[in-house]
Amino acid sequence: MDFYQVADWFHKNQKRIVTIALGIFAIGAVIAIVVWHNNKVESDANDALMALPTLFGGPNYPHPTASALQNVAKEYPGTPAGEQAEILAANVLFTDGKYADAQAAFQKFTADHPNSPLAPQANLGVAASMEGAGKATDAIAKYQDVVTRYSTDPFITNPAKLTLARLFEEQNKPDQALKYYDELMRVQAQNDPWAGEARERREFLLAKHPELNKPAVTPTATSTMTQPGQPAAQPKPLDLPPATKK
Repeated sequence: MDFYQVADWFHKNQKRIVTIALGIFAIGAVIAIVVWHNNKVESDANDALMALPTLFGGPNYPHPTASALQNVAKEYPGTPAGEQAEILAANVLFTDGKYADAQAAFQKFTADHPNSPLAPQANLGVAASMEGAGKATDAIAKYQDVVTRYSTDPFITNPAKLTLARLFEEQNKPDQALKYYDELMRVQAQNDPWAGEARERREFLLAKHPELNKPAVTPTATSTMTQPGQPAAQPKPLDLPPATKK
């Protein structure tokens, strides 16, 4: 196809070409507007969250109310800042001692955002709210659910295990408390605060319940000497006691 043929084809089809080009441009413009809008919404959500009084300034600084944080979550749904505002609102309800409202807020978050990176904290908040409301049995069940569900996340399971041990101590079930203290003492991370506290509480627990402290029994040596003329005795494997948990 030579230049004249190309020019002739373009002249005959220029209306269709212009229509296609305008369509492509329109699609690109829409995509650009959506991306810009999403970025702007997320930026606005971050600004709205940061404009609230700090949550970490200490008791002498003004803190945001739960309703103010909930307003940010409602105004900017689907954004990371909106999710943070929602779970922070539940946390404020908890620190204000409104345990029933906090539990409902944490449960709503887990239902609305099951795949959120903040879902583990929300589930831990449900258990803590139950505990705060005096529902020890329900709290224990929820903490155990958290430990099972997030078994690979020590930042969630370690505080849950420490709380479980304390609750079992309060229920006069020292053997079950010791189980969680022993698990925490096997934590490999150095300077883990939960493991450190578990070690101290374990010592107090064993001092109070010495019957739980079962040191390993040292096996006695068996003589293998034989009398002259007697066949040598075959050595027997040591009957070692089962290893105790440390």
